[in-house]
Amino acid sequence: MRTSVLTVSCALLALLLLAPAVAAQNIPVAELATITALDCTFPIWTGTTWKEGVPDPQVRTSSTLSLRFDDIDTQDGLARQAAGPGGEAELVVQLYGWNLHLLDTNRAGRMAITTVFGQVSREGRLKAVHTRSDFIATEMGSFRSQPELAQYYGDCEVTR
Repeated sequence: MRTSVLTVSCALLALLLLAPAVAAQNIPVAELATITALDCTFPIWTGTTWKEGVPDPQVRTSSTLSLRFDDIDTQDGLARQAAGPGGEAELVVQLYGWNLHLLDTNRAGRMAITTVFGQVSREGRLKAVHTRSDFIATEMGSFRSQPELAQYYGDCEVTR
């Protein structure tokens, strides 16, 4: 009985001592509102294709996606994507709770959302995810295009 009380006491003490370190990983919402630029890298991603009508996601680490966002203004809800596969683009910005969303759409139907979370991943960088979906109906002989869906996982260096 004494051993289990000692074990529980040690576990509770460890939780109390580690709680501030875990809480320090989250940044205040007000700090997200002051971000003016982000340099993001996404080394892991999932690409999904449909095989015989069934989604078939595949985790990939073959390439790293790099995106740069600047002129971020959470008050006016605008930002600019300075670098990325689609080149320069004006984006819609929404700050909700501990989530900073950057939305990119184009007239062809492509949509991309980058969400930066108010939580540190490493060295002051913030955890982030980038999701892209697109479909352009194309048929050439026996070839028929499929919707494209990808989700990227990584983090962003912050400029305030």
